[in-house]
Amino acid sequence: MNLAHRFNPNLKSIQAFALKAQKAKVKLNQNENPFDLPLEIKEKVLQKFLNEQWNRYPSPAPFELIKKLSEHHGVDSDRIVICNGSNELIYAIFLALNLKDAPVLIPQPSFYLYGKITKILGGRIIEVFLNDDFSFNVDSIAHAIVDNKPGVVGLCSPNNPGGKSLKFDDVKFLISLSDAIFIIDEAYFEFSSERSAVELLDEFSNLIVIRTMSKAFGLAGIRIGYALTSKEIADEIKKVRLPFTIDRFAELTAIEILNHLDLVKRNVNYIIEQKEWLYNELCKIDEIKVFNTETNFLLVKVDGGEVVDMLLEEGVAVRDMSSYPMMDKIFRVTVGTFEENRYFLNALKKVLTKVKAS
Repeated sequence: MNLAHRFNPNLKSIQAFALKAQKAKVKLNQNENPFDLPLEIKEKVLQKFLNEQWNRYPSPAPFELIKKLSEHHGVDSDRIVICNGSNELIYAIFLALNLKDAPVLIPQPSFYLYGKITKILGGRIIEVFLNDDFSFNVDSIAHAIVDNKPGVVGLCSPNNPGGKSLKFDDVKFLISLSDAIFIIDEAYFEFSSERSAVELLDEFSNLIVIRTMSKAFGLAGIRIGYALTSKEIADEIKKVRLPFTIDRFAELTAIEILNHLDLVKRNVNYIIEQKEWLYNELCKIDEIKVFNTETNFLLVKVDGGEVVDMLLEEGVAVRDMSSYPMMDKIFRVTVGTFEENRYFLNALKKVLTKVKAS
């Protein structure tokens, strides 16, 4: 039985997400925080969860966490939407928008999900490429906005995978050019010194700012992503957001980590310091080119050899980025602990020696 005609025709050009299973001593391939929550915080959350009724559904929306985030950001509760990770949130946002045949501006390279969901929903991607150093070409973006009149503009700042941030004044300038929905994805904001677009929410009703608790907060396994926006936009997203997707355990964990912002800040500062150390050490290696970022990862360009696979053989998992535009022969390495970073550095030197000798 041929069922092809029963499916969304836009799926023909879409590949299912797949990340090759990689067992490695040092895991530096998914931009994860190297620090797990301290045991005392875990025990506190678990004790609270033990007092919950597990046979009952959670709230349709995590109202306690929404209140906590409202206090944290100084944004009204009715302007916050929380989903089971920012990936699910991006889907919810795009489902709420009118994308059929609509132009969607996405600088390239960018987080893959924006392009994927645009294609699934029948939107038309307008590409603007980053500069050679992966910084944003603000003039090109501005011209593309004026010339193409997109319905949606998706800007990851700091960018993944490029790693650079848009300046606050440039974000403000770009939003002022159009009544398009502007999505500013600040998943890596805590690692950047730039001002947040959250400051612009009262000025622009067409702005959505996305945050995640997977990176700086170290909760990738818990799945919390949220949007800060206008009440009008939030109300529309809530119409398509699935109820009950934030389980009570995730809500309790997120609330508790927000009570320990000193810990989050300390971990972020450590990661930034380690990133600078690793960047400086990598720059001493002649065979590679290193791109610094405002995130928790670095980009490394290397000619010759299957370096990513060879690193895995040495016990280090990094992310091959060569399938992304502008990123041929580039891999991404997450900043880990000092011990992990040193292990990676030694493994890379060993691999490059093998490549040179071959």
